[in-house]
Amino acid sequence: MDIKHVVQSLQIQCCKVISLNTNFTESFLEEINQPCLNLIVDYLSVYDILRLEKVLLKRGINVKSALYRLQRILFFNNETYPIKSTTCPHLLDLFPCDGWDWGLSRLLYRRAIVQLIEEYDKGSSLPSGHLVDAYSYLLDLFTPINTQHIGHVKKRVMDSANMVEHLAVLAAHYVLFITLDQKHSKFLLDRKNEAILDAFCGSLMVISVILKSSPLLLTLVKILKERAQKLERISINVIRTNDLQYFDSVLSICSGVLGYYSTVEGQKDKKHLMSLISSGQDEASIILGREKSETNCAEYLDQTISDSETNPDFDLMDDAVLFGTSGSTSKFDSNAGMTKADFKFTNLVDKDFYVPVLDHHLRSWLSLRELHLGVPELPPQLLQGLCSLLQRAHLKSFTLSSTDYNYLIMEDILTAVASRSTYPLDKLMFVSLQERVENIEDLLVNDHLSGKSSTEIDTFIKLQESQKIAALGEFLGTKLLEVYLCTLGVKTECVLAGFVSRDAALTNLCFSNSVSRLFVQNHLRYLTIKNRQMTTLILEDWQVLTPASCSALSSCLSTLKMSLQSLSLKGCLHTANIDRLAEIFIPVSMCKNLIALDLSENNLGEATLSFVSQIIRDTHVKDISLRKNSFSCSAIVHFLKEISGTHILETLDLRGNRFLDCHRQQYSELAHSVAKFILVDNALNNIDAR
Repeated sequence: MDIKHVVQSLQIQCCKVISLNTNFTESFLEEINQPCLNLIVDYLSVYDILRLEKVLLKRGINVKSALYRLQRILFFNNETYPIKSTTCPHLLDLFPCDGWDWGLSRLLYRRAIVQLIEEYDKGSSLPSGHLVDAYSYLLDLFTPINTQHIGHVKKRVMDSANMVEHLAVLAAHYVLFITLDQKHSKFLLDRKNEAILDAFCGSLMVISVILKSSPLLLTLVKILKERAQKLERISINVIRTNDLQYFDSVLSICSGVLGYYSTVEGQKDKKHLMSLISSGQDEASIILGREKSETNCAEYLDQTISDSETNPDFDLMDDAVLFGTSGSTSKFDSNAGMTKADFKFTNLVDKDFYVPVLDHHLRSWLSLRELHLGVPELPPQLLQGLCSLLQRAHLKSFTLSSTDYNYLIMEDILTAVASRSTYPLDKLMFVSLQERVENIEDLLVNDHLSGKSSTEIDTFIKLQESQKIAALGEFLGTKLLEVYLCTLGVKTECVLAGFVSRDAALTNLCFSNSVSRLFVQNHLRYLTIKNRQMTTLILEDWQVLTPASCSALSSCLSTLKMSLQSLSLKGCLHTANIDRLAEIFIPVSMCKNLIALDLSENNLGEATLSFVSQIIRDTHVKDISLRKNSFSCSAIVHFLKEISGTHILETLDLRGNRFLDCHRQQYSELAHSVAKFILVDNALNNIDAR
């Protein structure tokens, strides 16, 4: 037996002694020499690393890195890897990608805590240790790597009185985001689970609340507001008109403004609201959602509103309907509320009732810095208040999502942003907007502009653009503009083109296939002509198929060679023309300050990997995604050999290709010489991996 196998055998034996052994003396780890300790850590389970965290940190072990390594080895699904925050419930923002800490948070929450909550909600009498028998993925958290004794591990956990609960408490310290509903509230407010709640209060950064008329949810939000040390965002999802009184109460806690239904006008609306609710249901107790609570709901709400406290660090989040007002003062003005706010309203919530509630709070919510609106539509009152808010110098970020609109609404919003004078927004984002066009021709950009020269296109845009924006000349509107998964009519595209061409603050631009090819070409041409020094350019699902598209992109990239740091051409390069690809990749390799490059979902030919190698050699790029390009295993191995010896990448994403986890292990030394993290799939389905 060679020395490598001897060392590995000793590692496994040591870990068998340590693993799941609550009587294990930590002094052993304190006394063992550092090289041996480093070897042992590679064979510990997730549970062991969590429970031995303090002694490992004391010995200089990077516990998070050890957990990230286990995360990659053990789990091969969306829980494992960092994902773009567009797919996360807490942000609709393409910048930046989630870190490994968010991936670990999702993994531990889903596997170590959610099942405890589910069993609690069922009223299950099953001993917690037996959950590993029902949920195999929970057992994975207790199982050391390469162990041959899974049965032994399962028996040990099942025989334990509280090992699963202990894991939940340890895991909660790493959980950054949770979604709260009625059963989560019952679980966390039970004194038996106080240790988990305490851990959450030290770790949580984002809470998503599915609002329901429930004193329990309101109580939990108040507790977290008072005790959570890192809480940055709360997502409020308002689903029914019935829940607006509770929404007003939560909003009062977060804004520091007296609740709307405590005002004279609000009392009148409250009577109308109660009348509407009563007409739709037979039992007021069901409508008001007392849910076994003996507290009168109206009295509870009034008490909550009058007793509401303020906290400038407490903050609300996920889709939102918020709007500001003019600069007139109000007796309700509050500077003590949180600085971020996001809510989502479904079309089941009556706009005649939620608009006055939001209007009341936002007129006096002077500390608001970030706003995310998710509403079915923008009524005139809401739009007017929103435009006023967008002109407040202290507002830093605005996102509008899931809204039906017309080009006049877009014109008013962009004009408000363009009027901000010397204080541009940090972010302006439009996500999943659906335009109400007058006729189908308003969507057919190619019918208007196909075959036209640049001069003719400029003339067309000038005739259609917003005169309000044009009258402002050059302005400082926003540093980042994102238009993602939106339907845009011709007039709206012209309004947008006028805004982009005049916004001197713009340094980060993201267009998905929401914007037509001709208009993307036009935007790139404007950036080139005006020598705008962009740091981020994301052109997702914009197919570069024509010489004109290729030329526009190439010229723009050449202009950005000193400033560009992040570039995404995901789903853009669907062409087998190697000369056309070279025209794009060569200027990319000249962007010396490039840090992130996304070339995923392009089905690039294997010959293009030589261009990627050149980019790695010539720039400071740290993160590269080649996901879903169908590269063969041999092509990937050749590519890794080509770039080995250059600077080590932070992340190389190879998922969706034929280079699998077994190949990563086979070429482990080569992989380690290329990148800290190489993301791969575990297996290919119905594809020959050879």
